[in-house]
Formats: sequence, C-alpha cells, structure tokens
Amino acid sequence: MDEIPFYAINAYVYCPYRYYLEHVQGIFADNEHITEGRFIHSLKNKDSRWGSKTKRSGVYVGSHTYGIYGYIDYVNQDDESAYPVEIKKSSSRTLYVNDRMQVVAEAVALEETLGIRVSRGVVKYEGSGKRFNVSCDEKAREKLAAVLKDMRSILQGISLPKPRRTTKCNGCSLVDKCLPEDKNLKKSVTPLSERKDSLYILQQGATVGKTGKSFSVSFNGETVTRVPAFSTARIMLYGMSSITTPAIRLAVEENIPVNYLTMTGSFVAKVESATGKNVRLRKKQYSVLDSPEKSLDIAKRVIEAKIFNQRTSLRRLSRSSKIKASSDSLKRFQALALKAKDVDSLRGIEGMASEEYFSQLALMIPKEYSFSGRNRRPPKDEVNALMSFAYSLLMTEILGQLEASGLDPYFGFMHSTAYGKPALALDMMEHFRPVMDVMIRNLLSSKRLAKTDFVIQSEGVFLKEKAKKTFLEAYRQRTLQKTTHQLVEGKIEYVRLFEMEARMLCKELLGEAAYEPYRWQA
Repeated sequence: MDEIPFYAINAYVYCPYRYYLEHVQGIFADNEHITEGRFIHSLKNKDSRWGSKTKRSGVYVGSHTYGIYGYIDYVNQDDESAYPVEIKKSSSRTLYVNDRMQVVAEAVALEETLGIRVSRGVVKYEGSGKRFNVSCDEKAREKLAAVLKDMRSILQGISLPKPRRTTKCNGCSLVDKCLPEDKNLKKSVTPLSERKDSLYILQQGATVGKTGKSFSVSFNGETVTRVPAFSTARIMLYGMSSITTPAIRLAVEENIPVNYLTMTGSFVAKVESATGKNVRLRKKQYSVLDSPEKSLDIAKRVIEAKIFNQRTSLRRLSRSSKIKASSDSLKRFQALALKAKDVDSLRGIEGMASEEYFSQLALMIPKEYSFSGRNRRPPKDEVNALMSFAYSLLMTEILGQLEASGLDPYFGFMHSTAYGKPALALDMMEHFRPVMDVMIRNLLSSKRLAKTDFVIQSEGVFLKEKAKKTFLEAYRQRTLQKTTHQLVEGKIEYVRLFEMEARMLCKELLGEAAYEPYRWQA
C-alpha cells in the first residue's frame, strides 16, 4: 500500500490535478499563502498544559490501516480523549472540504497511534478567527477510504486527472506549472527568472563548511568567503577540494546539488536530495526508449537542431572574421538527419556534419592555436581543452535539470546507456554545444585567454588553475545571457532555457505537447 501524507490528501480534495503535479510529477511551488501559513504555524504551535489537559504541537502520527501519516499542528488531550487541531491562515468563514478531509485523516491516524477513540477534530482559520468542529464518524471514514483509493490509483498510473480551469486556480501556487484547457504551453514550461549562482571550488585543498544558513569556504584554516544557501544554485568541487557533512546536509535541505569533478572538469559523482516521485513520467520515458520509432523521432529533432545551431555558429563567427564560412553542406546534413531510418544512421549523419562543422570552425580560430577538429580523453590542444571543460559544465547543468524534472538522465535516445554514463543529459546538450564553441572562440580572439594559460603535458593539454577562474566567469556570463526561443515572447536566459527544455521533454513523454529543441537564430 502506498503511504500518503496528510497534506497530499488536502491537495487532492482541493484539486486532483494539483495532487498529480505535486506527488506524481514532483512539482512544488510556494506562494504568499503558503509562506504566511508556515509563519503562523511557527507562532501558534507551542506546548502547554492546563489541569489534566495538555496541548502538544507538531505531533507525528500514522495509520497502517489507512496508509497515512504526518504531523498534526497540535493535539488537545486529557486522560480519556484527544483530538487534532489544524491551523490554516485563511480568512474563510465557512469550512473548506479539503481541510475537513485532512482533519478526518489526522483523527483516524491519531486514534490508531494513541489506541483511544477519536471522534472529532478541529479546523481553525486564523484570518477570520473561525473554529470548526469536524465529525469523524463512519460516513467520514468511508469518504476518506474512497479518496485514498482514488489517490493511489493516480500514484500507480491507473488513472490520470485532467487539468481544468476553475476559480480555485487564482489562489493556487502551481497555476503557472499547470496546463489548463486553454493550452497555455508557454506559461506552463517557462521557469521563473533565476538569480542564483554556482559555487565553484577550484583551489586544491579548499573545504566547504557550514555557518548558519551559509556555506563557508576555507583554505589552510582561514575562511576565504561565505555564500548564503538561498543564493546558491549548485556546488562544484574540483579535484581534491572537499565539503563537510554539515554543509552537505544544508545543501540537501536547500535542494542544492553537490557535484564532484576531476581537476579537468570531468563529472565524477553527485550528492543531492531524493529523486523525484514522478514514477509515471519515468515509465513513459522507458516506454519511449523501448520504441525505436518514438526514440528515433526525438533524437532526429535534437540532431537536426544541433546542425541548425552549428550553421548559426558559423554565420555569427563569420561576421567578426575575415574568413566567410560556408554552411551549405551542413544544410544538406540537416535535411538528412530528419530522414534517418535508424539511430545508427543518425549517428553517422551527426558525425559527418560535426566533421564538416569543425573544419569550418578551425578557420575562425586564431592562427596561433593548432585546432583541426575535435579530440578528447585527453584533449590534444588548447581549443579542445576548453571544449571539454565547457561541455562538462554544460552536461552537469542539464543533468541537474533533468533530475529535477523527474527524468532518468541515464537513459537517452541516441547516446548509448553505458554504465554510469548520463546518456539523456548528453543527448539534451547536443544542440547547445555550438553556443559554447562561439564563447570559446571569442575568449581566444579577445585575448582573455592566451597560450600561456595552458599547460602541455605528455598526456594532453590542460587549462591552468588561474585561467579556470576566467573561463568559469565567462561560462557564467554566457548562461545568464538572454536568447530567443520559439515558445517565448521576448528573451530568456540560457540557464532558464535548460530547465525549460527539460520541462518540454516531460510534456512530450506525457503526450501533452511536442518537444521543440532550441534553435539558435543568427
């Protein structure tokens, strides 16, 4: 039996589709009502005693019979009886049915936990000062059982609620994530503006610790900087840098992923909060993977967009170069990609297009760099060293967005699902690579990076530690730059676009909308 928390019951009775978004897709959002409600709870929930009666706040209870659990705002109890009290910030003067059903659930769970009969509960609305008694009779228990049966049917993917526009939508924190009948796709997939930065730890031997609700970075026993958790998007640890257990706990609590990378930027591992609950979405993802036709369809769109963006990259660079690149052959590969009969032939077309693209890109690179095409593991020249570093950062960024959306990043449509290889993240970054290539060429042409910023070793060419900071700042600025997208009016930052693409892919897999990969306009 799937166990269900009290607040999920409230969400389902309020709106079945909201429950589906939160507890199946794993999409949550705060608004001013939720934030104020938390504040009221923190003020009101205090333990007290008068005579033989006690008031205990934050009581955890559960029922194996009904498969429900959670915390009760407070419990009033004496030697023979007890009842739950649920505090709401609302100014309502009538009892909401979703609040009533939540208290019924709390009452039956309290009864099973204490082993005494609980026949009622209370809902108190702080805004209006109204207090309502809720009966927990047999009729209420039967209604609760029916509600839980429907909720588990949604959890198991047996039934799927449909979104519909009602007056409740106006006060719902998930209204911008929902897809009501007006098909407002743009509103449902465009994330809010992000004003968080990644914390990059490049200094070997540096340690990330915790100070209050901030991360403190220290080296040789001295604190170098402190960064508030609320302004941190992710933590990137390179080489032998480290993080303390309290800092990891803070990161998990604030939903901040901690990424471990090699000194050259290759992804190693990640620590993050629990995987999203969207089992139905992942089942759909696996179903598409088992269908060569459906999987190929998505892969073709991604590669066609990548080749389109490679052409855009060359056109943009031609404007600031004496050499005018030709993208006619790439246009032919673009058309061929959409006609590919299977994934193997699509990989072949992508490979030929990339070979042609890099031969043209090489003409745009400053002459002091011996770049003739893509090579890696390890990179054999300065340009490839920068490409490997940039692509690793990009992959880590997109990997996090896919996981946050509830997708499995290790099962892709085109890249092989080798052990430990985030195939879907590699798929979804393909059409963003040309954007990074232009950034790299501009860094070299503007002399922000020079040949002296690289170290040449027998095993390859690598960026020096000091130069990595310059490169990371350039990458950060690039991801905060705005670009146009076919679904967005105006412009959107790349860092938000990565999240938007993950959401669009979810819509495709769930059959709600078609996934449209980003097409970079010249």
